[in-house]
Order: sequence, then C-alpha cells, then structure tokens
Amino acid sequence: MDGPSGATHADDPAVLRLTGEIDLSNADDVRDRVMGAGAARPLVLDLDGLDYIDSAGIRVLDEVADTFAANGWPLRIVVSPDAVVRGVLELGAPGLTLHGT
Repeated sequence: MDGPSGATHADDPAVLRLTGEIDLSNADDVRDRVMGAGAARPLVLDLDGLDYIDSAGIRVLDEVADTFAANGWPLRIVVSPDAVVRGVLELGAPGLTLHGT
C-alpha cells in the first residue's frame, strides 16, 4: 500500500537548489546546508541558480561529493550547459560529475 500523496520515503531524493553566490564568506554555511539536506538519502543538487562560485565554493562541492561517495549516498549535481557557473566548475572541479538539466 502506498503512503499518502506527498509523503516522502527514505530513498526519494531531496532536491536542493542553490542560488546567488558561493564564496569564502558563505562556503561553510552552504556545506552545512547541503549535508543537512542530503545526508543518508539521495540528493539532487541544482546549481542553475548560482551567479558566482569561487575556489572556496568549489572546495565545498568537492568535499560534499567525497563525503557522499564515501558513505554510499547518491548525489546528482545538476547544472545546465549554459549556466553561468558551468565553465568554472568544468575547469576548477574536473573530478565532479555534472549533469545537464
């Protein structure tokens, strides 16, 4: 029997859409937010709303991806080919698997 409409299950992915900027001033807060949203369950991390990301933001994404992988938690990083930060991520974080929208 299915649960009520709108019910979430442990294997349903959480979706977190990041907007604005990720830089040294907020990178730790972003990491905490991402980890809180997806720890121990699948996470779709949507980066299409980002206007800017610096090396601190890239470091956070690398750390999050490593933590998810080490724990066997599914992580899908979504950023469209024409998103503002796509090129920066491809150059600065070549180890991240980026999915288009």
